[in-house]
Amino acid sequence: MCSSCIITSLLEAARILAIISIPSYSHQIGYQPLWTALSRRGHKVVVLTTNPVNEPNITNLTEVDFHYNYRLLKDLNHVKMMEHDTWINVERNFLFNIGNELTEDIYKHPEVRKMYAPDSDQKFDAVIIEVIKTPGLYALAHRFNAPLIGISSVGLYSHIYYLLGAPVLPSHPSNWEMKEVTGFNLSLWQRLKNVIEQWYHIYCVLNHFFPQQQAIAEKYLGKNIPNIVDMERNISIIFHHQQEALSFIRPKTPNVIVFGNELTEDIYKHPEVRKMYAPDSDQKFDAVIEVFKTPGLYALAHRFNAPLIVIFIIFLVVLSSWCFLVPVLPSHPSNWEMKEVTGFNLSLWQRLKNVIEQWYHIYCVLNHFFPQQQAIAEKYLGKNIPNIVDMERNISIIFHHQQEALSFIRPKTPNVIVFGNSHVSKNTPTLPKPRKLAVGSQRASLRRDESNGAPIRNVLTSNKTVTYYCLWFLEVPSSPTRTYRLYRSSTQTPLCNYYYLF
Repeated sequence: MCSSCIITSLLEAARILAIISIPSYSHQIGYQPLWTALSRRGHKVVVLTTNPVNEPNITNLTEVDFHYNYRLLKDLNHVKMMEHDTWINVERNFLFNIGNELTEDIYKHPEVRKMYAPDSDQKFDAVIIEVIKTPGLYALAHRFNAPLIGISSVGLYSHIYYLLGAPVLPSHPSNWEMKEVTGFNLSLWQRLKNVIEQWYHIYCVLNHFFPQQQAIAEKYLGKNIPNIVDMERNISIIFHHQQEALSFIRPKTPNVIVFGNELTEDIYKHPEVRKMYAPDSDQKFDAVIEVFKTPGLYALAHRFNAPLIVIFIIFLVVLSSWCFLVPVLPSHPSNWEMKEVTGFNLSLWQRLKNVIEQWYHIYCVLNHFFPQQQAIAEKYLGKNIPNIVDMERNISIIFHHQQEALSFIRPKTPNVIVFGNSHVSKNTPTLPKPRKLAVGSQRASLRRDESNGAPIRNVLTSNKTVTYYCLWFLEVPSSPTRTYRLYRSSTQTPLCNYYYLF
């Protein structure tokens, strides 16, 4: 007699509530593949979003549209605000109030009210919330008795690191909230100012903004909810969307999980792209052009047996220079990656620090970022593709968009072709009275040349003895953009049009 024992396990799909409250496409798009993938695998996902996917063939995905919240940001000029202030001051002056409105709008939405109503039988196995400006929504995890999972498309705020138990680093370059006042070579006075400003901001967040958010949550869920400060302190996991290999390293707690590289993966798994590189595809290309900077896509040139051409719309990164066997110049002003610590009159100690930091960065890119990109390429094209480091080293041509006449000279290889001047107009109206552009007084307000992404101050201070004149001026109504025409003298041929944001 033969007997069989059949063991079955019942798998139950999870019910997930996700809230991405910030009305900005860049905050939403990074997580849309996550919601669709979870839904296709059988999980029931409810997303509160300002940018719904709207794919009717995904039956397990329910989206509540908050697109109208874009109205809260339409009058904000982020460029103008950031020109004159640090991010933490922008938060206190503007974003705290916007965060309160976003939280209130979500709680009072009819569909959301049905979910958390006392007589509702709605249940969720996890609540995922963007940990940026709506902490009052954490209380929904308590309402549904579900784990709270944080998600962020930008660097985590210092007050989050503080609540999680990680060090607060007011002067470290990873602290993006402090803007340009961070660095490795600051005076004691600047560091002291940073400490005071950073901790005052954390005080304001915890003692002004969080109580306001707490009051909103209690207004809709009742007084018996936990303190949202404690909820953030005890958050289960935070998924942090960032290219870690290209970012400054800082201490983190184990529940902060960093992920990135979605751009490369999204391109490879797109149905139309899959058809192109499928083994049985007869698709052919005579050249493959990749625009900065997804090296995992270099392998497509190998797949189609075509030359690889790369286009840089800003200055070349130092890694590419190293790959082409061109000297790496950690302290040269042409090295825009090193920011303000470059120059011609640096101390030996500063030059040594630059060398260490630059080569450590190259090490991280080659040993962390590139292997991640290699793994993605091999996942879709197989293990027999070349090493993408070798592919970058052997790129056929790089088209480099830059105003070379206004940039610092540095060694290049023959396959780097520079082009620019696309913003120079032929016929330029002039004003009868030239406006002299004072380098010293204007340096702080001149920021970025939109023709190539180079900081204007590098152009203006590359030769401090040169006097520039503005003979042509255009101001666009209701826009932060002003266009100036620069001349080396009142009679010379113009250098270029530059676009300054004030």
